[in-house]
Amino acid sequence: MANEETETMKIKDLFETTPLLAGRTQIESSFAANKDDFLVDANNILNLKNKTSYASIAGCQFQIYDNGAYNNEDTAGGLQINTDISPCYATIQLPHGAIITSAVIYGNISDETWILKRITSDGTSSTLATANFNTADTSINNATIDNSTYAYFFQTSSLDSTDVIYNAMITYTTDYI
Repeated sequence: MANEETETMKIKDLFETTPLLAGRTQIESSFAANKDDFLVDANNILNLKNKTSYASIAGCQFQIYDNGAYNNEDTAGGLQINTDISPCYATIQLPHGAIITSAVIYGNISDETWILKRITSDGTSSTLATANFNTADTSINNATIDNSTYAYFFQTSSLDSTDVIYNAMITYTTDYI
């Protein structure tokens, strides 16, 4: 508790001693209400704290290139496979510089696999993570997101009729300090 009070006091002191922030009580109260998102360092510089975030992708966001192979209306946002098909794909949008710590695709199956990949503008792709459905991979290769060079996506193995993709989840941290 004492540490929380110290952080709040440091934030309050910044507003009282920084001419550009003086009298901005609305901003001060916003910082106080969200103090877990900020860190005041030893030099009284206000920084964003590193934090864990989550990105989820609904099953209906996965794409199949065979129009008759799926039905995403009966599974509340999931992707229901009607015939044996080739892999499914879903794009991923994460903040530049984010660090992926875990990835998983959930479905009604456990014998199919997923791959988290990145691809360059010339079409060269590489694998960042892979596992069976419903199993998270936490050993991520090239885990730092570089949107200036790569795009990111999930790919599944070939799925069978009656397979359902419920959703995908990526856990990542933002490294501000």
